[in-house]
Amino acid sequence: MLDNFSKDVSIIILSWKDTWLLHDWFDVFLKFQTSTSPSVEVFVCDNGSNDPEFDRVVQKYAKAGNFHFFKNQENEFIPAINRFVPMAQGKYIMLAAPGAPFLTDVIGNLKEFLDKNQDAGAVSAKFYNPDLTFQNVYKKHLNLFSELFEGRIFMTRKLGLHFLKFFNNFSTIKDGLDPQEPFLVEKTHLCAFMLRRETLNDEPLIEPKIPLGPCDGDLCQRIYKKGFKIYCVPGARCLHHRAVSVSQHGRDMMYKYANLGTLAYFKKYHPFQFILLKLLHIIDQYVQHRRLSK
Repeated sequence: MLDNFSKDVSIIILSWKDTWLLHDWFDVFLKFQTSTSPSVEVFVCDNGSNDPEFDRVVQKYAKAGNFHFFKNQENEFIPAINRFVPMAQGKYIMLAAPGAPFLTDVIGNLKEFLDKNQDAGAVSAKFYNPDLTFQNVYKKHLNLFSELFEGRIFMTRKLGLHFLKFFNNFSTIKDGLDPQEPFLVEKTHLCAFMLRRETLNDEPLIEPKIPLGPCDGDLCQRIYKKGFKIYCVPGARCLHHRAVSVSQHGRDMMYKYANLGTLAYFKKYHPFQFILLKLLHIIDQYVQHRRLSK
């Protein structure tokens, strides 16, 4: 059935209050498109920001390639990606972001790796900071310890600062390393992420119960549970402006959805840890409330 798809890759991009970055993303994308490039279609959705700049992007790029533009009236968060999967005609699906423009032929490198490595369910680009230093965003699967020491429980984060000096900081790649060969990752960002359709079956690509927070971790966890692996391909290099969109939700909104998403993730994958984590969240919120009321 996969041989019947009319495109090699379908790219899905959500934009929310970061529309100005789409100009750079498209310019770089078009730069790497040649007559020998994989056949690609791109779906771009303004996810409820109603930014007039989006109309200018549509006018500028609509006829420059196989590009499809959509608008949501309200912010449906990251699960808005799911509505475009049935439209996609690509053998592979790629998730991209306005804040992650390509530095190399990302699409060609990722597709070639998936073509040659059947154990790979998904592949990620290698991310770089604006100063072109390696950005180590490749984490291990979320667990109770990582949530305690890197998460949103304030009363344990100070302890985490000391803990991380002596133990692995929950990253797949140790700090200070800059891999030049493909390497396994457990969890990564979804802003330059290509996956096989076989990893989805009939499930939504993004878990609707995790609109923010660890929706990337949920997708990566599901891919591994289906017997596939996830690799980072160093030849596929991306600039990554971190949290340009999500940071505009406001601290309270980010905290609310990150907590709800994290608890939903633990309830799904670690039901016993979920009970303890929820209790810790309740205690932590009580302590913070008492501290602020003094």
